[in-house]
Amino acid sequence: MAETIISSDHWVEVPAGETRLGLSQSQRDAIVDRLLELARPNQASREERALLETAAVKLGKYPRERLDGPERRTFESRFKERGKFYMIEDVLTFARPERIAHIEKFYIARFPVTEQQYYDFTHGTAAAELVAALSEPEVLTLNVRGEERQVLGRHVAAVRSKVALELCQNLGARLPTEDEWEKAARGTDGRLYPWGNEWDEQRGFFYYDQQIPSAHPGRGRSVSGFPAGASPYGVEVMAGGLPELVTVQTARPVMTSRLEWNGHEILVDVRGVHAKESSPEFAWFDHISALPGQGMWVSLRPVLDKWPQHIWSGHRVEAHSSTELP
Repeated sequence: MAETIISSDHWVEVPAGETRLGLSQSQRDAIVDRLLELARPNQASREERALLETAAVKLGKYPRERLDGPERRTFESRFKERGKFYMIEDVLTFARPERIAHIEKFYIARFPVTEQQYYDFTHGTAAAELVAALSEPEVLTLNVRGEERQVLGRHVAAVRSKVALELCQNLGARLPTEDEWEKAARGTDGRLYPWGNEWDEQRGFFYYDQQIPSAHPGRGRSVSGFPAGASPYGVEVMAGGLPELVTVQTARPVMTSRLEWNGHEILVDVRGVHAKESSPEFAWFDHISALPGQGMWVSLRPVLDKWPQHIWSGHRVEAHSSTELP
């Protein structure tokens, strides 16, 4: 019999404790230094170089000083994707400074909701009865215009926010807070990515046209396609895939929605970035786990405050592991 979405193999227990959240000043400085390096100041005129350096100083501050017109135009002109720089500037504006916070124990879905799970829920299946992601077929045989072809299944679902809340409520779950999401993605040591501090594009599907070794097309969207990209807690595809819904305390322009939840208004935003919104030039920046998310297609990863059975037998991080706060 196939396991359901509530199987302990498909959830991760994130223990209570302190964790590093946000960007340290040294991390922010390193990010801005890399942006400045990519802008090739050594190939710019003296005037342009001065504008780039002044802009870099402003980008490195928190709260950040706004760039003036010449600074912004000079910086964005140095990249292939000129329109991308405005988004980078915006994200750095809302990137939170490092702080240490205590977060209570919670249980988070190991994988985001899949297309099949979402389809079944919207067609009458109770959330707790949805088939677990790893019980779905890994390879699907499709008939396309009379020809059979194989693709990987278990694709992450693009969801509507209100339906996502309904699925959570039906499951007895909720959306993760942005702090919970970040801890599940980064562990407690403040790393930049789920796997560590060094960018590695072999650990996920990060931008369109990325070269992903696979015998089957569609691997990039599989929730189980990149186990090497898992977080310290074993939560998968928290970088790559789709942006994921979270609740936040402070609204951002454009990205934050105000929704009704059990008679209360909640602020819903996203963490993570859609591959469509990224590129080879900026994937290293877009998928930093401490940064606010971007993208209009979003996914869902539910959280439980308590495990519904008496004994937890799923994934557990050993004490004094590499995720412990120094």
